[in-house]
Amino acid sequence: MYPTFTASIEEVNETVCNVGKWVVAAGVFGFVVHGLFFVFMVTQSFNPSFPISSVSILFAPIVIIYIVALIKIRRLKNVSGDDLFSTGPIVIIAGLIFNLITGFLLFSVLTGFGTEPPTTFDPFAFLFTILFSSVAGLIVLVGNIMLAIAFWHFGELNRSNLIRLGAVLQILLNVIFLSFIGDIGLILIGLQLYFLASKGRETLSSPTTLMVIKNELLRGKPSGTVVDLRKTAETHGLPPYLLIPLVKQWITVGELKGMLDGHKYVSYGTDM
Repeated sequence: MYPTFTASIEEVNETVCNVGKWVVAAGVFGFVVHGLFFVFMVTQSFNPSFPISSVSILFAPIVIIYIVALIKIRRLKNVSGDDLFSTGPIVIIAGLIFNLITGFLLFSVLTGFGTEPPTTFDPFAFLFTILFSSVAGLIVLVGNIMLAIAFWHFGELNRSNLIRLGAVLQILLNVIFLSFIGDIGLILIGLQLYFLASKGRETLSSPTTLMVIKNELLRGKPSGTVVDLRKTAETHGLPPYLLIPLVKQWITVGELKGMLDGHKYVSYGTDM
């Protein structure tokens, strides 16, 4: 079911725009950091003096930016009505926190828990930590899949192949050495969200265009006529995620006589 908005249509559009900016930021920073880490691991993996712990610190800012982006993404539930936009980010954040804890424990095990000189290596503690780290990675993967499904549905609603492609690619975010591909997915999603919002802002500022759309849905529609609002939105340059609540608003105030069935408008007929 499409959500009932408590905010204005303009505020809904700005929410999508804001989410797009944060998702792009997370993708760009992630691509740079994951790319550098990949290069370092390939060129320095056999260098015993390579300060891997220092390089790992680079992940701190990108994790923070990514978590902020995930919190912003949860707002898309109020735009699309898809609960996965709310649940997916929560699962990912929980997995990331769990992963940070297990990563710290693994580092402690490998360094002898900070003792000088290091204590004897404990294989059982090592395997135990690896097991929990794998569980944490699995949790993040599940969250990414849930988020991918949500973005795929949003891409279908708005007829955006870029969002659907990005949804698939971002699943790879927690796959080692392939994370930068997931970052590309985030960039594609974020850019498309921003472009959709920009297009929506331009159309919403044109009362004439909105009147044309309303008249098109109102006139010459026999009872039972079904209109795919995605096609109507594409024709007039308005994202479907904005046209659907607009039509719902017009129905509520009596300017249109019909009902919504997902992304379709069913006319009750008119004498006009």
